[in-house]
Amino acid sequence: GANALRGMVHDQRIPLAVIAGMYGRDVTRPLSQDPASAVRLCTPLLDALEIPWSLVESPADAPTIGPRLREAQTARRAHIVLLGAPTT
Repeated sequence: GANALRGMVHDQRIPLAVIAGMYGRDVTRPLSQDPASAVRLCTPLLDALEIPWSLVESPADAPTIGPRLREAQTARRAHIVLLGAPTT
């Protein structure tokens, strides 16, 4: 998993634009203190793999999604948009 992702992003420079929901997130806690390991470990893993990411947590953040994903495609790099809370 992680090594394949690292290879696609850094070695092959495959443009990778991803929107991922952080399902089960406890929005009353910071990401680093979430009881769900899939939520708590997501951003440290992306940081360790040097994969850029952004966190969308409100409707006000939603307009950033399109430009970030387009930039990943045009720059031939990765960007992961994490949906951390309901945005509607």
